[in-house]
Amino acid sequence: MKCGAYSMLLFLSVCLLANEAFSSFPVRDHHHLENASRELAVRVKSAKVLIGNYDLLREDFPHLNTVSDEGIDEWLINNAAYISESQSQPNEVNTPIFKDDLDRKAVYRPLGYGRAFVLPVQGGLIDVKGTGVRDGVIPANASHANGLMSLGEAIREFTMQGLVQQIFNHAKYFGYQSQQPLETVRSYAVIDWGFSIKDSFSTFKEMNHGSMRAGAIIRQAHSRKMVEGAGNHFLGKDEAIEVEMLLRQYGVTSSGNIVDGIDIPDVQGSCDLRLFDFGTYIVMDKFSNDLGSPLGAVDEESDDEEAPSENQYWRDFEQRMLSGERKGSFPEDSELHKYIEPRQTYQFIQQPNPSIAIPFGLWGHDRRINPKGRCHLDNVRHFGELCSVQINTRGSSDYQFIRYAVLQYLEYAFNTVHFKWFPKHFGRLVPLRCNKANH
Repeated sequence: MKCGAYSMLLFLSVCLLANEAFSSFPVRDHHHLENASRELAVRVKSAKVLIGNYDLLREDFPHLNTVSDEGIDEWLINNAAYISESQSQPNEVNTPIFKDDLDRKAVYRPLGYGRAFVLPVQGGLIDVKGTGVRDGVIPANASHANGLMSLGEAIREFTMQGLVQQIFNHAKYFGYQSQQPLETVRSYAVIDWGFSIKDSFSTFKEMNHGSMRAGAIIRQAHSRKMVEGAGNHFLGKDEAIEVEMLLRQYGVTSSGNIVDGIDIPDVQGSCDLRLFDFGTYIVMDKFSNDLGSPLGAVDEESDDEEAPSENQYWRDFEQRMLSGERKGSFPEDSELHKYIEPRQTYQFIQQPNPSIAIPFGLWGHDRRINPKGRCHLDNVRHFGELCSVQINTRGSSDYQFIRYAVLQYLEYAFNTVHFKWFPKHFGRLVPLRCNKANH
């Protein structure tokens, strides 16, 4: 028996135990974090804000309404520029950290947070990813074991979250019907830590000469729940595939990591089904692989001699969508409906809708160096790592110039996403500004 619906019901049932956290977003009370342990973090004196979504920060923290962008940068550094004590000790992973051992702060690390924690601030909480390993863990020079994220990875995460949110906004404006809210956990800012990761394993180790600039991403605080047997914070199978198929109409997929020629959707969500962690999302110009079961979607043991195949599951899912058992499509009278091709039911090979597809040339990847479309080699990440190399090479003297270059790149990237019929009053998704007097 397939258990996508059962897993999702269990997921939401556990989440609803924290009723206030479920109904109020972003989360502002650490008691609504999942099994959060308390530890101390140390202030990083060399940290700087590289990118800031100042409008979102003012919306979520009203006391910042009268504060300038530069003042918000200072507020972020004063409140968020902390790294775990374990990471701050000498290790094989990163260069020495310029820290203030006298400035320590209590932070909360929920269950499943390997390189992130949640910090209390005036007006609530903020979630920061790239803050080091938890207490008692020694950083190791390997992927998802060093406690850190590169500055390029943080830039990419910030950017992809914004793109997915813009897609959801566009789809809902044109009447896309769903049983999900179609929202993301939004990003506040990207921090440049001011120290480097000793890179001996990543795709970029030759480009960066073995030293990646370390960064972090600051996000809205949110509640996650671990569901036994269903993985770490993943949506249910039906919900994950609905999101995946909507994104594919725009040329985006969550299955940037391809396993044995099979696309594996990776759709992680909070208690109230807001998507987060966009490291595997990528823009494609076409889709040619079969879809595998989404990460975190498991089947119950079946008494049948032969369990249904995955392709049978996708065919059944398609029939439920078409029959109206599940909402997940644009209404018949939507302006977009006539431009959406019927989905293929066997292999689920789907071409992006040309009228709304994200520009592949800017957001995608160079097939000469990335023929398989791996997410860690796309153009946005490549740009981020180039900026990281420039900061490492030039130092603080040209920092403001590089920051301005990043902001201009993101402005250009989002301004190329011209959805047909999209109202002008929506504006660009990420309000990015830079004080040109500083450059």
